[in-house]
Amino acid sequence: MEESHVKIITFKVGDTGCLGSDIKIRILTIQGKQVQLGFEAPRDIPIYRAELVLAPKKRQRQNDKLKSATSE
Repeated sequence: MEESHVKIITFKVGDTGCLGSDIKIRILTIQGKQVQLGFEAPRDIPIYRAELVLAPKKRQRQNDKLKSATSE
């Protein structure tokens, strides 16, 4: 698995950032601790909240741990 890193960039409302050459992220609003983002990407690139993608993997790891604990 490839190691990842975090890039920290400061934006204001209306600013746009790019992920590669195909994906643009725009800061739409900031209200307190909530930030509303707009994504412009090709239709074949899915965009999800991380917890929706990571939750099934986490559940699978938990199930695997339970199975191994009960089979011992």
